[in-house]
Amino acid sequence: MAAASTSQKPHRSAIGRRPAADPASAWVHHDDTSGPTSRGTVHTARLTLDVTPALRGRIKVIAFRRGITAADMLRELLEREYPGGHGMNASPACTQQSTPMPSPYAWMVAAQRLQPIPLQTPMRVSLACVENRVDVSLRFGKPVRETVLDRWRRVVTFMPGAVCCRFKWLGNDFGTALWQLVVLQAPEPLDDMHRVAGVTPGAHLLLRANGKQDVLAALAVIDAIEQIGIDPCTVAAGYWRMLGHRLAADLPLSAYTAEWQAALLARGGRE
Repeated sequence: MAAASTSQKPHRSAIGRRPAADPASAWVHHDDTSGPTSRGTVHTARLTLDVTPALRGRIKVIAFRRGITAADMLRELLEREYPGGHGMNASPACTQQSTPMPSPYAWMVAAQRLQPIPLQTPMRVSLACVENRVDVSLRFGKPVRETVLDRWRRVVTFMPGAVCCRFKWLGNDFGTALWQLVVLQAPEPLDDMHRVAGVTPGAHLLLRANGKQDVLAALAVIDAIEQIGIDPCTVAAGYWRMLGHRLAADLPLSAYTAEWQAALLARGGRE
């Protein structure tokens, strides 16, 4: 029995922190649980939203420009749009107020505010002139800039809302190949536009006349407008559209009058 008892290993207690000798030491070694919590312990609720790929791209780009993550930017947006005081954890003083709850689709309106302000894109019209071959020129228009590429080609630039008229004539060894006249209006940002050859990025197509007869008729109308002292650039856009429809239908063309122009100016230039 004595041999058996001596062969057994004595039980050792686990080594731990030595008990504090005084209250000051206990306070020093005590874990501080009242400090600031980490972000992971605060943001424990997950919110999933389905958005378009374009909107997701805009959010990431704007967050990158601000130097923060997309998650932090959206958290700040939601905190600003939905401040504390509403919901189940609201205090009695807050619940007694008659403040209406935000719309469930308010986040969609807030997300639209993240869209960058569109920049004004000028309209560029290419012109060219080669003797007896090509004549692409402006009948009227007030470009803000003109860029000469070479002795045959140049590019004119118009700001959004400006109106111009481009005449195009092409010839070959057998005679005339093309007669065309178009009245263009530079589009505003986010406007729909027509794709027109030689016009970048596009334009509002107010009038298109194809063929020698229609082009000469349109040129005669422009000459008549200038004879009564009206700048064709300020003519109502609706008149050019009406003129194009009447040319396409082979109907008599209506003359533009000073009364029509006066009514347009009285409305501030709006149609």
